[in-house]
Amino acid sequence: MCLYARAAWAEGRGERLTFEPALPSLPALLVNPGVPSPTGAVYRAFDAGPPAAADRPSPPSDWSAGRVIQWLAGQRNDLQAAAVSLQPLIGDALAEVADLPGARLARMSGSGATVFALFEAPSDATAAAARLRARRPDWWVAPTLLG
Repeated sequence: MCLYARAAWAEGRGERLTFEPALPSLPALLVNPGVPSPTGAVYRAFDAGPPAAADRPSPPSDWSAGRVIQWLAGQRNDLQAAAVSLQPLIGDALAEVADLPGARLARMSGSGATVFALFEAPSDATAAAARLRARRPDWWVAPTLLG
């Protein structure tokens, strides 16, 4: 997805991509607490855990931003527990972004260590960035628009 700069469904270990043109723009805050989270180590930790059922959820029936955020709240990142077990600061970052005013959803991106929060409006993400930068000046914090 990063190479194509497009939203996509990722399957397998992320090697099978299906582009999704209906994804709306979503105001977001990206946060990295400054710890390494090597993809290989995260996958090894994931593989060492109990077997997980892989699935591809049905897409939302309504692609409005609010409905997409609600739909995403029912999804998961299967690598999150493994990454947090290796780098507990990722869990701290998730908790901090989830507690920001206006944050509708917080998740880890990929295999970490970057996490994100989704907001209703770009101004909410910008205000949350300022608040988090004041509390965590050593973290990388960037408001953005996804999609």
